[in-house]
Amino acid sequence: MSHSTKEEGFSYPGLSLFEKAFDFYSWYLSYDISLSKQWALFETLSLIMQIAKLSFEGAALLSAQEEEEALKQLQELSEAISGGTLKKIDLTTIIEKIITKLIDNNPRAKLVALLTRLEYKVCIHNTFDVSQEVQLLFRQELYKLLQAIKRTTPSFIAGTVARDLEQLYSEPVEEKTFLKKFKDSVKWLYQYSDNP
Repeated sequence: MSHSTKEEGFSYPGLSLFEKAFDFYSWYLSYDISLSKQWALFETLSLIMQIAKLSFEGAALLSAQEEEEALKQLQELSEAISGGTLKKIDLTTIIEKIITKLIDNNPRAKLVALLTRLEYKVCIHNTFDVSQEVQLLFRQELYKLLQAIKRTTPSFIAGTVARDLEQLYSEPVEEKTFLKKFKDSVKWLYQYSDNP
């Protein structure tokens, strides 16, 4: 049974999934000592953890059924690795499939996953080759944006912002225009959260 937090009489799934993804990563650390594989796995699992965290903190991104299915898939994955029926090389691909199931018909969860991927691209891998100052400003904007995603955020708003972010994520961007393009991409979410 999944755990959830309660606020204003609503139940928000996600806590069990957050804990399971974290525990899975901790277990895997003792299983595989390759740092590059550990980092890739953490980056992928952190998408699940971010979606789950925002969900149980009140954004209600996941249904109890979605959480239960992801929990089951992570448990089966642990068992397959322990039993030797899964190659370690397939691990990240399988976790990506779990993420896909969580976000395919869930624009708000998709938006959170895209924002998390963009954070890695900008602040960790620095694919856009931006300065530390731009990274800091981006993280500040990202934090505000994640706080703006609520259970009342309409799917069409989240879907529109996600579509615009996908374009930003996949195109080369110059440092001088990156923050403006990012803010332009997410403006609908800010407008909605300021005027619900």
